[in-house]
Amino acid sequence: MSVETVRNDITAAFIDVIRPNACTNYTRDGIEGFRLIYVIQKTWVELATDLQFMAMHSFDEILLMNEQCFAYYFPGYLLAVISLERVFVEMVVDSLRRILNPSESDHIAQNIAASLSARLTSGQKRALVHWIELEITREKDCLPDWNCQDAHQTDWQVALVIWREGNAK
Repeated sequence: MSVETVRNDITAAFIDVIRPNACTNYTRDGIEGFRLIYVIQKTWVELATDLQFMAMHSFDEILLMNEQCFAYYFPGYLLAVISLERVFVEMVVDSLRRILNPSESDHIAQNIAASLSARLTSGQKRALVHWIELEITREKDCLPDWNCQDAHQTDWQVALVIWREGNAK
C-alpha cells in the first residue's frame, strides 16, 4: 500500500472527527502545557504538517491531553509520521508504538490504547491497520537484512495483530 493511499484512507476515515473545546483537564504549567495551548488552535490536518511541533514532540504532551483531545489529534500524528521527514518524527513514532503495542507493565499506554479503541469507528480502525502495514513495509525497507521468516516479530507486527484481530473487525 502506498503512502498516498494510506494518507487518503486516514483523511477520509477521520474527516468528521469532532474537534474538542478543551484539550486538558490538568494545569497548563510547563512546556507541554504551552504546547497544548498551541495545539488547540490547530486542526488535526494542520498539525500533521507542522514540522516544528512534531520535531519537539514528547510522550508527556499526550499524557496531558484528555481522551477526546487525543482521539481528535491522533490522525494528525499518524499523517505526520508518513508525511514528514522521518528523522524529525522519531519521537512521535516511539509514542505511537508505545500506545499501539503497549507492554504489559505500561498501564498508562494500555489505558490510552483502550480509550482509543473504544472511540475509533471500524473505518478508522481499518485506516489505522493500513497505517501499521505501511510502517511494517517502511521498517523492512530501512532494515534490508531483516528476514521476514524470522521468529522475531517487530513491535509494529505485534501492533498489527492487536489492531487487526482485536479491534478492527
